Amino acid sequence: MKLIVISAGMGEQSALVVRQIAQALEVTGPSVQVETVALKDYVPDLMSALTSFAPERLLGLFERVAQADGVVVHTSIMNASFAGLLKVFLDVLPEGTLAGAPVLMLGTGGTQRHSLALDYALRPVLSYLKAQVLPTTVFVATADWGGRGDAVRSVNERVTEAARELVQAAGGAAKAPEAVADREAAAGPMGNFDVSDITARLKRL
Repeated sequence: MKLIVISAGMGEQSALVVRQIAQALEVTGPSVQVETVALKDYVPDLMSALTSFAPERLLGLFERVAQADGVVVHTSIMNASFAGLLKVFLDVLPEGTLAGAPVLMLGTGGTQRHSLALDYALRPVLSYLKAQVLPTTVFVATADWGGRGDAVRSVNERVTEAARELVQAAGGAAKAPEAVADREAAAGPMGNFDVSDITARLKRL
């Protein structure tokens, strides 16, 4: 089973949560392979894709996302919405890449007041992209690390539960290999990716 964690986080809090979810996914079974991708490492590639064409390195990432059995989308919450870096990535992602893919939403922020941003800002976008967005989400605020936030369940407990849910959903997807094939076909030939495709999709948003 191939899982990929796409992170649009910047700070240490984001890095901690991403490491936790990756570890929680890996321990669910010996057959689980987890790749972690920091979008901040792809900024020049994303800007190139947004304005002209997607570099080979970014095309490779698109292909790995299309081939994954499950996806974790992590973002820092800024101004009550998801990070602009993630928005750019989703804008240039070839149409159909996430279609039918189980997706877990993971967020980090300074306060629990932003916890609903995942559901009202990010979930509609992922649903538009035809992803199978899991009902469970994980939002971690700064206070949660000191035990002052979610008094019922720790960060580790919430992350572990969400990881198990994603693996279960991804297992169902893995039993239907034609689903991944359909996503790869829907994404189209990666080499033909160009700005006209981006512009057309942006107009539909």
